[in-house]
Amino acid sequence: MKHWIVALAVVAMLGMTGLANAGSGKKSHGGIHGKIQSISGNTVTLTVGGHKNPHTVTVTLATGATIMIDGASGKLDSTLVGKRATVDGAENNGAVTSSTITVTTKHHAKKPAA
Repeated sequence: MKHWIVALAVVAMLGMTGLANAGSGKKSHGGIHGKIQSISGNTVTLTVGGHKNPHTVTVTLATGATIMIDGASGKLDSTLVGKRATVDGAENNGAVTSSTITVTTKHHAKKPAA
């Protein structure tokens, strides 16, 4: 009986999480991915959506946000413009508040087809 109660509690919590996030905006698995267009203080502007749905998202980094650059802690500056970034949070009308941004400055070459 305890196992059923635990299982039902887990299902209920997962269901509530889905309801809490409903309508909160778009979020891809693992965060919002895009290319940095500009950086000003704690605000980063990303171009997201690829070729099919390109649009701009303004990301406001929370106080004390974690900034990772190529796997190491870092600071945002203009040299990162044009680089790929991932932020946590959900897009809501083109805006995101995030506590984490991960920037990749190294281009990874595609592996040749086998």
